[in-house]
Amino acid sequence: MSVCFIGNSSKIHEPDPEIIKTYTNIPEINNWVTIPKETKEITIYVQAKHTETVLFWLVPTGTATWKERRLIGCDTDGIDGWSVKWNVNGEGLHHHISVQALGLTSISSDSINVHTEYK
Repeated sequence: MSVCFIGNSSKIHEPDPEIIKTYTNIPEINNWVTIPKETKEITIYVQAKHTETVLFWLVPTGTATWKERRLIGCDTDGIDGWSVKWNVNGEGLHHHISVQALGLTSISSDSINVHTEYK
C-alpha cells in the first residue's frame, strides 16, 4: 500500500525575517551603548536576512512604554546593509532602540539599550 499526498504545490513559503545582529558605531559595554555628550549623530546597523524593510524605534525604558515609541528612521533598501543615521544632538537618552525587520508575512524584532553620558 502506498500513500500519496496531493497538496497545493504552487504555494511558496517565504522565509521569516531573521535579525542576526543589531549594533551602533559606538561600542556596547555592559549591555548599554553610552553615547558621549558631544556626539551629534550615531549610526545604527542591523544584519538581517529575508527582510524587506527595517524600522528603527526609540522606546523609553520602563514598563508598557511601547505606545510612547518614536520612529527614528527606516531602511527600505538592504543592498548596502540595513542602517540609519540618527541625529542625537541634544537628546537626553536612557532608552531602548527597537528594530523591526519586516518580511513579506512576518516581523522579527531586536533591541539595544542607549544612554547619554551626563558628565
